[in-house]
Amino acid sequence: LTYPVVKADAPEAQQRINMVIEDDVKAFMQEIDAARVAGKPPAAKMSYEITKSSDELLSLKTEQFISEESAAHPMSYAHGYIFRLSDGKALTLDDVQQLLDRKKQAERYTLESLNKRLVETKEGAAKDFKKLETTPKDIYMDANGHIHVLIQRYEAASYTAGILDIDLDA
Repeated sequence: LTYPVVKADAPEAQQRINMVIEDDVKAFMQEIDAARVAGKPPAAKMSYEITKSSDELLSLKTEQFISEESAAHPMSYAHGYIFRLSDGKALTLDDVQQLLDRKKQAERYTLESLNKRLVETKEGAAKDFKKLETTPKDIYMDANGHIHVLIQRYEAASYTAGILDIDLDA
């Protein structure tokens, strides 16, 4: 499994960031261990990508894949993070709304706006997405500064729709 270990100028921020990442890694390792205990030896992989880095923010995305022996299909997950480097806080969409450069378009970063995007039909896009009841925690910022929301399989659509990556600034 490959995952980042973040180095930051502020030791408390560094510790806070790494604890968030380590918690997700531990949860994934528990899923791997549960498959082993159940007698279904899994193939598993975890990787990461730094999607944006500045003096104030660090954003990254992790991808996890697990395929259990004799399972109907493999499972994959993607997690997104935007960390504030001054204190290590993992930002939420509510926090993004409060960023100085985002306040003018804060309505883009709400659950209501996200749900509208999910249910609007686009040519060639999958249909029958269901509205989310809670705001997804997996967000990241791409190289162009766009905020993305990651929605896991089954949360808003079928397995075949895959992990949804919605650019809220598009």
